[in-house]
Amino acid sequence: MKRAVYHAAVVLAASIALFAACRSPVPAEDVEASISSFTLTKADNPELSTDADSVIDTRAKTIRVRIDPRATDFTKLVPTITISGKADSYPASREVADFTQTPVTYKLVEASGRTIVYLVTLAPKPVDAEAGAVRVTEYFCGTGKGTATTGELNRYIELYNGSDSAVDLSQFELVHKRSKNGKPSPALDQTVTLKGSIAAKSYYVIHSAKMNVSLLARAGSLPSRQSDASFNGIMDSDGASGYQLMKDGVVVDAIGPNDGSLFATETCYFRRSDTSTGLPGAAAATWDKGAWALAPLCGLLNEDANAGLPSPTDASLVSLIIQSGSLKIPATINNAAKTATVLMPDGADASSLAIAVGSFGTAVSVDSIAIENGKTKLDFTSGKKTLAITGQDGTTAEFTVAVKPRYTAENYDFDGGIKAVVDKIWKGGANDTSLGDVYITGVVTAKNVFPAAFAIQDKNAGVYFYTSEGITFPVGSKVKIKVNTGKVYFGLPEITVYDLEIAAAGNELYSLYYRTGDYATKESLGSVFRYDGAIAQGGLAYYKGQFAGSLYFHYPTEIQSSLSAGTTGVFYGPVTYTRDNYTMELVTPDQFSIR
Repeated sequence: MKRAVYHAAVVLAASIALFAACRSPVPAEDVEASISSFTLTKADNPELSTDADSVIDTRAKTIRVRIDPRATDFTKLVPTITISGKADSYPASREVADFTQTPVTYKLVEASGRTIVYLVTLAPKPVDAEAGAVRVTEYFCGTGKGTATTGELNRYIELYNGSDSAVDLSQFELVHKRSKNGKPSPALDQTVTLKGSIAAKSYYVIHSAKMNVSLLARAGSLPSRQSDASFNGIMDSDGASGYQLMKDGVVVDAIGPNDGSLFATETCYFRRSDTSTGLPGAAAATWDKGAWALAPLCGLLNEDANAGLPSPTDASLVSLIIQSGSLKIPATINNAAKTATVLMPDGADASSLAIAVGSFGTAVSVDSIAIENGKTKLDFTSGKKTLAITGQDGTTAEFTVAVKPRYTAENYDFDGGIKAVVDKIWKGGANDTSLGDVYITGVVTAKNVFPAAFAIQDKNAGVYFYTSEGITFPVGSKVKIKVNTGKVYFGLPEITVYDLEIAAAGNELYSLYYRTGDYATKESLGSVFRYDGAIAQGGLAYYKGQFAGSLYFHYPTEIQSSLSAGTTGVFYGPVTYTRDNYTMELVTPDQFSIR
């Protein structure tokens, strides 16, 4: 009986509360007061030649007053303040204040006693940029997952100055339109005042503070390129929402829906070009999706191959990704040869592969079928397809898309001189051995091995490059490298000094030749092997696991969960000598197929 009475009481109380909530609006005093304008008028401040307006960030509680750069006396400035809501200002509006040292604190005190504090700073008013001079030309948005070297955190916005004069960026604000639970939430919008300058006809990149900055620094393009990660983490987002470029409180350009709706993940947007000039199209205060080309996020963009370059007007292929299950495999593209090559891992069903294409064209099709990124599935059992791209100027370019097996038992037909170099390193032992600045040629078989080493092989042998520089060519590329010095490091022959200017020795990707059998031998080092069977032990010391007997493997933490004891499958990788064992280097999930 008590339980029933208690339940009725709760229902009655809830009903009364709900009725009261419906009847009573939120009291006005619960809405926080704010400073809506802060101005230094010429009439009240004879030191100024014109009125000085300000940029107010209500969320950060900061005010930046843009003042006449010729003004020198800041001891007796008289600001005019407008307040939104009910509150008193301290100092008050039109009260003389000393701005010799900034920031100066202004407080709003409401009747309830709540205090809101603003920090006011002075900044020289920059020379006004020409209308439409600065625009967004590229937006790279990742998922917020992964590491700073894999691409997912390489988020950036690229700005372009199309005028004939340098532009001071401090007259612009960048606003990140935010959402909550998938819906636009203006109260969460983040605004930062930009800084620095863009030279005439040049670019400026604002990137995530989590980004591997060396990737940006290594990309060369147009003059006076700059990059900056110091904008309060405004690019450290999940990339799902857009941004607005503002000047004097007015939107001058937008990337993404103006209301802040979610619109993009794992994508790069490129502003289409003006077909008469070849330069990025004009700024637009209202988001127009049709003015932008897009590319799925992929390895090509990891290396920042596009930032700082104007979009071409002809038909060109930016990226192509083939998806098989959870694997997303980027193609290697050669726009000159009009080819795109994908190496498929074991077990992939070539008869139904999803495709995603990034291009500067206005239409993309295969066999007259329009491509819908991530949804269109194609049959590649024949190995090749022809991809047609229509450009902005109406021309059409055809690309041959080839899908090859990632691994093959068929050996290469070329001797790239690798064995002769390895023999010389073995002879020199643990001492640095001069290799005489000779060229060797091979196919890249692994990269980013703890953390940036890589391996190449020809028909006779393979060799390991110990380096922190890494290699930008994808696995499967045939490359030519001038090597200088090598040594045997704890049982592993390594090339330690080489020319970083690595040349391509072919246009397309090669399938990786593998050997089978026992690889716990000196002769196996550097070559790719195949192991078919079970894992005896996973997660041993030093990120090492054991297949069977003396066959070990070496892995990064990112794939450790896939390599537990008892797991069976087919595994491929170059052999090194690590922690007193011959080990197969497993770096990425496409090196194995789990049964």
